[in-house]
Amino acid sequence: MVPVSDLSSVAKTCLERAQLEYQRRYQGNVTETIDSALIGTGIVMSDRELLCTLLDIRTCRATHLTDEQRHRAYALLEDLYVSFSRGVPKEKPGLADGDFVAEPVAGAIHNDEKQLLGTAVASAHGVGAVLEDDAWTDTEEEGEEPLDADAKLELEREEARRACKSAYKALRTRSQKLFSTSEWQQYVNFVPSEEEEERYDFEPADAMIKLLYMDMGPVYLQLETEVNLGWLPRMASCSRGQLGALMAESFCERILSCAKQVLHAERLSLKPEEYEKIVILRMNRAFMEYMRKNHAKYAKA
Repeated sequence: MVPVSDLSSVAKTCLERAQLEYQRRYQGNVTETIDSALIGTGIVMSDRELLCTLLDIRTCRATHLTDEQRHRAYALLEDLYVSFSRGVPKEKPGLADGDFVAEPVAGAIHNDEKQLLGTAVASAHGVGAVLEDDAWTDTEEEGEEPLDADAKLELEREEARRACKSAYKALRTRSQKLFSTSEWQQYVNFVPSEEEEERYDFEPADAMIKLLYMDMGPVYLQLETEVNLGWLPRMASCSRGQLGALMAESFCERILSCAKQVLHAERLSLKPEEYEKIVILRMNRAFMEYMRKNHAKYAKA
């Protein structure tokens, strides 16, 4: 290894730029200069990464997070759950026609509290709900003081927070049940080769490798039918903390790098549409080779 002091001026500049990019991407540095206080402090997880951690059934137990990260992730999840639950349909997926449950904003109502903004009166057990004749009205019970809009909104938010805690606890329990048996292996429809396994810092027999190849689509389709999980399965596919969002950002960066390789000084006469086609072909090269090898009849032009 060459000491930094022996590097050329160009190499030192490249090293500084690499360090700055690392701090900006992984340590929260938003300036244009290297922050000496961040050197050697490790990676700082972004809010989206923390949300993804709690929404992913493989990592929702958050055992790899520090106490500070865990508390931050819990707060982020509650805030996201509150905003998400106010913008979704009243029908809960996985129920028979005509069956309804209260929105998760009222999913943790206790005792005889009445749901003010939902579609039903929550049952005494919290998650389920039953319809009543006057459940669709805003009529207050006799003797009760009517709540103003701000009070109703705050009550809705508080109920959503309780519903989030209940649903997250159920997700952790479901995770333990899924991975304490061989049930999860039915979702692994691809076994990596030894060459691919060597790309990771795991022992070949480590089950963590197989977890990376789990088909999460069927997993979350099943989870959406389990009403005790509230809106967490849906949030894992269409919210700020959706699974795969961070990888999608990385994919976009690879597309830009690929475009840089395609567009060079000796290839400047093509039309923009032609550049796009070349980039798409370059990005999908491995997929096209796989299709030609395994599904030739579908790969024919």
